[in-house]
Amino acid sequence: MKHVDVSYFDGLENHLNTDSKLVKWLKTGVETRGTHMSSNTKENLGQLLQELLDEDRRQYMPADQYTIPKIREELIDFKDFNFELSIIQELMYFQEYLKPKFDLSEFADWYQERRINIEEEGYDFIPEVTQYFQKLPIPKSLAKYVTEINQDGGNDIYFNLLHFHDGEGDGFDIESTEDAKHFPNLKKVTLCYAKADTKEQFKTLGIEVIEF
Repeated sequence: MKHVDVSYFDGLENHLNTDSKLVKWLKTGVETRGTHMSSNTKENLGQLLQELLDEDRRQYMPADQYTIPKIREELIDFKDFNFELSIIQELMYFQEYLKPKFDLSEFADWYQERRINIEEEGYDFIPEVTQYFQKLPIPKSLAKYVTEINQDGGNDIYFNLLHFHDGEGDGFDIESTEDAKHFPNLKKVTLCYAKADTKEQFKTLGIEVIEF
């Protein structure tokens, strides 16, 4: 009896009872399928299963889910990318003005130029993900909603950019407060990633600084 163990593939079990391309393919090659089964499945079969799973997930997403939108209004021109990330955290994850709310796993399923393997690549910055945030347009009209910045090592923005981030290092440090000029209502910043002189710059601007 031919069978395949699907316990290795994250989320695959949920697809076994649907009339998906994956299940149709499995029916042509195996007699039983499920989790926690002994398996002699070869590596190339496992790769094909993962590709079919990715395709299954992708079909439930809009084709333009993570296509960078063209915004016909004035945009904020950031000088410090890490300052911008703190603003994205506020506007995308806390207040939900920026959409879609970026999810790394979903982005990896959606992306078709190559297969993004989060388990292998998540210990470093994934170029396509970094590029997405670098190109993400932030309208000036949203600046009025930013009254504070709350940095935390567990923020969604850091988890999605550097999946296995341990909270250490200076890769997310804000080095300049120049971009604060775009946010007239910014009154308080809670910082765990910022240079010492940057904190003093915030204070000089009359912005309350809380060190995390």
